[in-house]
Amino acid sequence: MNTFIYLDSDNTIYKHKNSENFNSGLDEILELKNTYSEELGHHVSRMVIRFETKFDDLVSDNTSQYFLSLKITESLELSGKSIIEVFPITSEWEEGFGRYHDSTLNTGSTWINKSDGHEWSTAGGDYHTKDDLVNLFGIENVPSFEFTKRTSDVSIDITDYVKLWNSGLLANNGLLIKFKNETISSTGTIKFFSKDTNTIYAPYVKMSINDFSFNPCDCKQVESVKCVYGDTEIKLPSPVENVSGSLVSGSLVSGSLVSGSLVSGSLVSGS
Repeated sequence: MNTFIYLDSDNTIYKHKNSENFNSGLDEILELKNTYSEELGHHVSRMVIRFETKFDDLVSDNTSQYFLSLKITESLELSGKSIIEVFPITSEWEEGFGRYHDSTLNTGSTWINKSDGHEWSTAGGDYHTKDDLVNLFGIENVPSFEFTKRTSDVSIDITDYVKLWNSGLLANNGLLIKFKNETISSTGTIKFFSKDTNTIYAPYVKMSINDFSFNPCDCKQVESVKCVYGDTEIKLPSPVENVSGSLVSGSLVSGSLVSGSLVSGSLVSGS
């Protein structure tokens, strides 16, 4: 069974040459950027997303898996083997209220601020780093996705993070998504549909539960079954399944197995 959980908040925060108080929280697009030019300098953007849903309120078990799904709308000058990583955010933040083509001063979370008048502890967002995940929670592999020669829609396993949220060991402040390599060398730009898109491609988390059960005839077990034909008794092993199906009422008793070759034929009277 699959359950789809959609975003409550999302935002793109930007580190620009001339401004770090810029966001595009109301845009239909989320953007990851790592570019450099002599004219514009080093430009970086990250994505912050949040699910208000309490995952532990959903019908789930220890086998449940959770996958973050992002739909790509455009990629620009993406270098080979670009990797994006996902980290849990450690403090509360406010969704941005800007658009990409607005002025550079926007309310809500930005590269500097997590909300109006409140700064991140570290510019670019407060999140558990790879070392934190290993030392605090024993998570050695950061959820990530690698683009090779072709771009594609993104699906990232965030099961370990959701388990931490459900256990209460980690507050659910959402996720920060960034390029693994944010050095001055250009990685490129990837654009995804945001929760404000007017399409069906909004980001979501897919919760998958293995509730498969193979029992095609809804059979029940019984302790023993006796089949009598004349003076001959055939006792079937215990327990047995398929009592109401073909095994007893079908070919086994009234068909070829008893009245046919098995009893009256070669098994009892003959070869």
